[in-house]
Amino acid sequence: MEFQPRKSNPGSRNRTMCDLRLPTTQATRPIDPDQASHDGSGGTSLSKKSTKSKNASAHASTILLLGPKHADNARGGVTVLFELFCSDLVECRREFVVLDTNSRSYSGKLAMFLAVLKGLVQNCDKDILIFNATQNDVLFLGPIIAIWKIVFKKRVALRKFAGSFAVAYQGSCFWKRQITRLTLKRFDVLFFETKDQVAFFKRLNGNTHLFPNVRRAANLQSPPYRHGRFEILFASTMCKEKGVVDLLDAVLGDERFRLTVAGPPQDETILRRIESQDNATYVGVIDSADVIERMSKSHVLALPTYYEGEGYPGVIIEAFSVGLPVISTTWRAVPELVGENGVLVEPRNVAELRNALITVLQNHGEYKTRSARAFWPYNSGAATRRALAICENIRMP
Repeated sequence: MEFQPRKSNPGSRNRTMCDLRLPTTQATRPIDPDQASHDGSGGTSLSKKSTKSKNASAHASTILLLGPKHADNARGGVTVLFELFCSDLVECRREFVVLDTNSRSYSGKLAMFLAVLKGLVQNCDKDILIFNATQNDVLFLGPIIAIWKIVFKKRVALRKFAGSFAVAYQGSCFWKRQITRLTLKRFDVLFFETKDQVAFFKRLNGNTHLFPNVRRAANLQSPPYRHGRFEILFASTMCKEKGVVDLLDAVLGDERFRLTVAGPPQDETILRRIESQDNATYVGVIDSADVIERMSKSHVLALPTYYEGEGYPGVIIEAFSVGLPVISTTWRAVPELVGENGVLVEPRNVAELRNALITVLQNHGEYKTRSARAFWPYNSGAATRRALAICENIRMP
C-alpha cells in the first residue's frame, strides 16, 4: 500500500465559510505533571489529594502512560503535547503513572530502556497502557509493549506524534517495516495526528482514530490591525525548511511589514541575514508558556513551511486559540489543518507569500474571525476525553 497525501484545492481558498459557532471555553492553566507524587513503582503517580472527587467514578480504569517529559528545560513539540495530556488527565481526576521515555532524562538510551522495562513490570496491575510515541519509540519500545500486552492481558493504545510516519514507514528497510507492521497490529487502538495517517494505517489496524495536535484554550486575543506597521510573527525552528528565508525575502524592503522571528537557531547565516534586514528582528527562543503572549501582540502568524516531518504544526493551533490570522503552505498535512481558515501558498513561492501578507493586511478582520472559529476541534481537553472514551471501550478477547 502506498501513502498518498491529500492535495489541497487552491480554488477553494476564497469560498465563503459556513457560519460556525465556537462554543465558549473556559481557559485553564496547565498543570505540570512534575507536581504529581512519586509512588516508588517505577513512575510518577497522580497524588491522592488530587484524585479525590465525589464525581469520580469508582470503577475508572487505572492508566499507565509512556511518553517524553521535558528535560534540561528544553520543551519540544512532543514534550508539550505529552504534558498537556497529563494535565488533562489530572483535570479528569484520573489515576495514572508516568514512565518517562525521553532519553535526555537519563544517562543515555540504554538507561532509559532499562528504566522503562522495569516500570512496565512494576506496573503490570494497570488497566490501560497509553504509549505516546515518536517514530523511533514505535520501533524500539513498541515490540516490548506488545509483549507486555500479551503476557499481562492488558489493553494498550498508541498515540503517534507528528505527521510523517507513513512516509517513513514506506521508506524504511524490510525488517523495520515488518517490526512496525506486527507491532501496530498488536495494539488495541492507534491514534495518529493527521487524517491522512489515519486512513493509511487503518489498513493495518481497523481501530485507528484521529488524535490531532492540540493546545489549551487561550485567555488572550490577538489585536485587530488598524494602521501602522503590520506585525508578522514567525515562531518555529529557524531553518530554511520552515520557510524563514522565504519570509525574509517576502518582506524585504517593504516598510509596511515588521517581522519578528522566534525559535531555536540552526543556521548562523539566517541569523546574520536577520541582523542585516531593517524590518526583521530575532528575539531568541520563546518559552512555550510565553508563545501566546507574543501572539497577542502580533497581526499574523506566517509559517511557509516545507519541512519533511511536518504534521499539524502546534504553532498554527496556538494561533487559532488567540484568533491570530495564519499564512502557511500547501505542504503535507497543513491544508488539512488550515483549510479555508487562513491563507495557503505554494512552498518556496516568495511572490505568492508576499501577496498573501498583503491579502491578510487588507482583510484582517475577516481572517481573525476565521482563525478563532478554527480552534475548537483542537482543544486539548476535549480531544483527551474522546481518546479516553475510545480506550476504555476496548473489549478484551
